[in-house]
Amino acid sequence: RANAEQDNNQDNNFTACALMPDNDYLLAGTYMGDVKMFDINSMQEVSTYSCHDSQVNHIQPNRSGSLILTSSQWRTPYSCLWSMGEFFDSKIQFPDDDYVEFSNLNQDKVIGTHNEIIRPSRTSKWTNP
Repeated sequence: RANAEQDNNQDNNFTACALMPDNDYLLAGTYMGDVKMFDINSMQEVSTYSCHDSQVNHIQPNRSGSLILTSSQWRTPYSCLWSMGEFFDSKIQFPDDDYVEFSNLNQDKVIGTHNEIIRPSRTSKWTNP
């Protein structure tokens, strides 16, 4: 019985986090591959998004908070770009990149790693509101 409780607790563990640019919301990745959004003031969960099939190890919103990058190292697609709006929609999948982040200067570019090699990620055009 103790093992079942321990497994359940592990499923709910947070594995990554990031603040939204407005500082009103916190994004938390879980062991199960979800991204949960919490209201900072109340610490109440606002929503949950199913993003990956295994633990989320990186979350990064862009400066406007309209796009989110997530990464997971265990199942493809390893990394994804999501749009934040009325819905949480997958925009681009990066099936070969273990880790991705927005460029610091120009956030319409993404850099990623694949087998410990840093490279510009495969990109396509997306709308950056």
